[in-house]
Amino acid sequence: MKKLSFLILLTLTTSTLFAQNTFPATGNVGIGTTTPSYNLHISSATNTTLTIGTTVSNGYSNLFFKGSAPDMWKIKKSPSGSSFPTSV
Repeated sequence: MKKLSFLILLTLTTSTLFAQNTFPATGNVGIGTTTPSYNLHISSATNTTLTIGTTVSNGYSNLFFKGSAPDMWKIKKSPSGSSFPTSV
């Protein structure tokens, strides 16, 4: 009985110590929110920063914004350090 009680206590404690992902039926995903309103909803009590990077030497980092064709924009960080939005 002591072993069973210990296992139950350990299970309850462990489940509250680690972060859990929630995927609502809407398909929206939230970081810092339990009620995401968008496909990807990032919320913070402080300033929010989204970082996209590469560890490859001379690599590129790209962020695409896609709307209805032909509306697509890309923000690109090149190895030379330049960062610029372009229409794709």
